[in-house]
This record gives sequence, C-alpha cells and structure tokens, in this order.
Amino acid sequence: MMNFIAKTRLMNSLLGESKRMSVEKYFSHDTDDCDEDFPFTLNEREWHSYLAAIDAEAGKFFRLFVQSRHVSNHLDVIFAAMKWRRITFSGDDAAYNGDQVEVVTFHKNPVNIASKAIFFFMEKIWDFLLASGDGVAAPVCWNFAKLMNTMRTEMISGIANIDALEYMLSVCHFKNVMAAVNAALSALKKLPCADARMRWFASDFTTALFDIRELAWQSIVLCTVAEKRCNDGRQF
Repeated sequence: MMNFIAKTRLMNSLLGESKRMSVEKYFSHDTDDCDEDFPFTLNEREWHSYLAAIDAEAGKFFRLFVQSRHVSNHLDVIFAAMKWRRITFSGDDAAYNGDQVEVVTFHKNPVNIASKAIFFFMEKIWDFLLASGDGVAAPVCWNFAKLMNTMRTEMISGIANIDALEYMLSVCHFKNVMAAVNAALSALKKLPCADARMRWFASDFTTALFDIRELAWQSIVLCTVAEKRCNDGRQF
C-alpha cells in the first residue's frame, strides 16, 4: 500500500516525504507535504465532475453491452464503439494536449470502466431473477454475491497496481479474478434451469462471467509484456 501511495503523485500532498503511517501526518499542514512542482490541483467539485464522467462512460458501455452481448465478438464491437485507445500508465497523473490538461488515474483504464459496467449488468439480472419469484436458496445467492465481490475487488486492485507499475502484483490480482470466475461458472452449473427464465439468466450470466475473465486475461498478457520491458531496461 505504501508503495502505491508513494508512486501516486496526486497523493503527495497527503503523504509528503515521511513514512510515518499516522492519520495526523495525512492531515498535517507541513509544507513538505505539498508537491509545489505539480502544475494544477482539482477541488472537490471538479473531482465529483471527473467521477461523474467516468460513470457516464460506464453507462455508455453498459447500454452497448446490453445491445450486443449476443454477438460473438461483442467486446471488440463495444471497445470500437467507445473509441478507446490503449492507455499506458507511466506513473504520471496528467496528460497535456496544448493548454488542455487531462487527469489520468486508474479510473480511466478501459478495463475498469468495462468491468464496472459488466458487474452492474450482473447485479441487474440477479435483481430481476430474485424479483421474479424463482426460488433460489439464500446460501446460493450469498455464495454468488461473495464471488462477485471478490472479482470486483481483485479487478480494482489489479488495475490500481498497474498504475503503481507493480505489474506482477497486478497479475496476481487478475489471476484471483479468474479463479473467482471459474468458481462462479462451476456454481452456475448447479442451478436448476428447468424454466425459460432460469435458462435466460444462466445464459446472460455466463456471458458476463466469460467477459470478466477475458478482461482479466488480456490484462495479464499486457502486464507480462510491460514487466518484460521493464526488466530489459534494467539490464546493464
């Protein structure tokens, strides 16, 4: 955790140069805690606007996912529609384009936005299933809820550590995502799918799970390439 915070320049105003892990230090007014070289800061209102823009991107992805989830290459279709280019995190927090400054955090990682939308889809179809009156035992629901929480937590941790340049730590988190997905797929096979509603649920939930696993796998591939590039650069 310390390594991640130290590498995040936007947190320098809180962390400073001290390694003392105390609440008082985080909220002190020492001049050493401020990064005077950083060219701009955002206030709370601006950060709320930034997060709202990220939510809007996730909402757009969600709508595209609902429309195209039955297409065989729907992730490629959606990524193209989102007009995403690959974002490479180099430890900096701002990208400059003339006089325009774009804040770059892990929030903008396409994998974060895509997985956020897909998890929302998974939650919605669970809500629909439970509201429809189909008898799904509470322990079964709780098991799936825990697995989905593990997937999301591990996905966020993996993406955050890409920003911290800890690529192999990210790989560990993404592999945990894949393990939770595999467990969910195994549990899904045990659900009774006698009626059309349950078959619809199982089909859509399976699609979402495979997409989460694909995002984790592609992230592992990119992290492995990035780590190799770093290792090559360290050789003398």
